Amino acid sequence: MRRVVNLWLALLAAYWLMRAAASSLLFGHVDQGYPALVELLAIPALQAVAVAWATRQRGPLQLALPWREGWRLRSVRGVLVVDAGVLAVAWLTPAAYRPSWLAPSLGAGLPAWLTALKLACAAALLVVALSRQGWRTRDRLAVAAVAAALLALSAEPWGGWLAGLPRLAAAAASPQLRWFGAYGAAAAASVLLVLQAAAALRRHSQAAALAFDWALGLLLLAAGCAALGFVRQPAAAGAPWAQTAATLGSLSGTALLVGAAVAAAGAGAADSGEPA
Repeated sequence: MRRVVNLWLALLAAYWLMRAAASSLLFGHVDQGYPALVELLAIPALQAVAVAWATRQRGPLQLALPWREGWRLRSVRGVLVVDAGVLAVAWLTPAAYRPSWLAPSLGAGLPAWLTALKLACAAALLVVALSRQGWRTRDRLAVAAVAAALLALSAEPWGGWLAGLPRLAAAAASPQLRWFGAYGAAAAASVLLVLQAAAALRRHSQAAALAFDWALGLLLLAAGCAALGFVRQPAAAGAPWAQTAATLGSLSGTALLVGAAVAAAGAGAADSGEPA
């Protein structure tokens, strides 16, 4: 996943610079509308995935490994079933008949509370995983930082601090600049934290590390959908783009929970002398 992110950042910068230069020379201005943002987010991302796939090391990718390992854990299996059921009902129920508390969201309603519960459980399970001996100090700090961040995010339905991030930016800035500045910084910090934690977990559990890779990919998709939704309808929290972003964020939390559970199960097996 680190390769994909690095490729995407490089291609994103190159695409934006070339597009801005060409637009300035040919038209005298740079298009900043909704179609331009879609192209800016989608084209470098697709290029990065294609290049990463073409240059990957030969052998099985094992993308389903964390889900197979998580499904073997009875408690995780129950969470996955409930999670899939809630999200399916939320999306399959027609909007005209769907109660407000069932709408996909990270701030209120049943899906939001379920996401908060998943994040809090993931934080607790990461602490359990850290009880295992053999962690490097740097790895322990990386995983502990993610656990603390997940615990803070799990408080969103209570406090709503994530929704209020743009208000902390400079008051003189435009609403769009405050939104992108606040959430862009939060997304960058999240990417760095998850990448460091995935690298640390990879030295203990390949399945847990792959689950964190899944979480990072879903998080980036959620961030892209949130950006598109804000540009399209800044004030519409219940718009399809915003609900898609909330659903992808919830699924990212599911992947984090699976990774944390697999890592904690490995720690328990190691403590008891059984194979992980």
